[in-house]
Amino acid sequence: MASLVIISDTHNGPLPKLVASHIEKADMMLHAGDFTGMEYYEQLISFGKPLHGVLGNMDRGALETALPLKKVICVEEVRIAMVHGWGGPSGLEKRVLKAFENMDWDVLVFGHSHSPLIKREGERLILNPGSPTDKRFALHNTFITMTVHGRDVNAEIVAI
Repeated sequence: MASLVIISDTHNGPLPKLVASHIEKADMMLHAGDFTGMEYYEQLISFGKPLHGVLGNMDRGALETALPLKKVICVEEVRIAMVHGWGGPSGLEKRVLKAFENMDWDVLVFGHSHSPLIKREGERLILNPGSPTDKRFALHNTFITMTVHGRDVNAEIVAI
């Protein structure tokens, strides 16, 4: 079984202690973009856990060469697609889904909206962790914890 912490849109803000304590217990981290600074990326790397991230629309400089725009990783028997997202909130989910059309995935992780989401569509799961540091478009700062066991996936939004 693998345990993951999923975050996005950290915008170089201070990492909340609750998120850090979950990362310390997790097997890996996923970051759906908008680190907004290489220092933040390096802070997450310093936990010593695998970090899978994608480039956000606010990520510049060294992050542009360190991170892909989108990626698909395998955790146990689950394919996880990752992309940040772009444009206004209306139609965001459709745009990120289109970025992976004709590709094989089980879980899609995206960010950009700062609004947490866990949505099941058939056998697929669509996740947005919100933001643990910037709640401008949400009631709470949030992140997602997820476990993968074979093909079974359980995800939960955690409010800070």
